[in-house]
Amino acid sequence: MAQNQKYAVRELAWRRIGAFFIDCIYALAWAGILFVIVLSLNAIGMVHLHQTSSIFIANVVASLALVVPVTIGLAALEAGRHQASFGKRLFHIHIARTTGSPISLDIALARNILKVALPWILGHTAVYTIVASSTTSHMPPAVIVLTIVAYMPPVIYITALFVRHGRTPYDAAVGVTVRQTERR
Repeated sequence: MAQNQKYAVRELAWRRIGAFFIDCIYALAWAGILFVIVLSLNAIGMVHLHQTSSIFIANVVASLALVVPVTIGLAALEAGRHQASFGKRLFHIHIARTTGSPISLDIALARNILKVALPWILGHTAVYTIVASSTTSHMPPAVIVLTIVAYMPPVIYITALFVRHGRTPYDAAVGVTVRQTERR
């Protein structure tokens, strides 16, 4: 690979990472809104935060309330007019099919399930199982394995940004690419 091409791959990788962190700010804003709603419902007695019957149920509810809306929102933005999330727009990059044409909502949704929802839900599950097993004197091997598995997708995704052509496994799986947007 030519030196200019290596530089372009690295530059795009850093733009993608920056865009991801901007998008995380929006996800945190949604989490903050949910937090206020749950605290309000707890204050009036509609939910009871300390009486969750099951770690599994708590994980499912948290995933449905937090992960699913963020994943759908990112997909809708990437399939929208700008073909980019807020972070991607800020960093002047967008999503397109490998042919250059815009992506559909189903492709954007599949991409964001692999990119966002899968690692996030694995991470949630790892944290919930760590908390559940914290009352025992030792950490069960299954919890350690789950924690390692939860870290694998993000590590693989970030590494893929900097090698060869900088294409992540989730982009390759759904047939899209990330490109620089011409500045207006």
